[in-house]
Amino acid sequence: MTRIRNFARLMLSFALLAAGGTAFAQTVAKRSFGTGAFSPLTGDYGGAGQGTHLGKQTYAGNVALFPTAHPLVFDWALTVPQENVSADGDKMFFAAFGTVELVPLDGTFTIFSAVWTGDFIVLGGTGRFANIQPADEPLAIVAVNDPFLLTDPVWTFVWTLEGEIRLR
Repeated sequence: MTRIRNFARLMLSFALLAAGGTAFAQTVAKRSFGTGAFSPLTGDYGGAGQGTHLGKQTYAGNVALFPTAHPLVFDWALTVPQENVSADGDKMFFAAFGTVELVPLDGTFTIFSAVWTGDFIVLGGTGRFANIQPADEPLAIVAVNDPFLLTDPVWTFVWTLEGEIRLR
């Protein structure tokens, strides 16, 4: 987890440095929700959602998992910035890290769900989001997988993302 936290701090530092001054930036609430699919074999994920500022959106990224002392809990971090694309093509980019807990749904540890929690940090954007900046605190993500077998090639999920961003 120390490795992930150090990486996240580094990413946040770069984002804050790249953002420059915030004297004219407006801090606004951001809330998004949606559905997606995750491939545990590759770490690739993507899906669609709806939210403030982007409206209807699609997103994609890749996540790496790291074992912890608990066999059903993993730390996670994005390996590349997540790209969220609005209907008009404008984009937002995010770094993210957190924890995922596998939740057994049966006594034989065959069927699971998973709860993903973590922090999303704004890295930048294009178009009307070209000057987007992170707020003082990261955005909070919660994603919950539908029931799955560990051998399933795709795990589907629902998610919400809440917090604040800075717009100029």
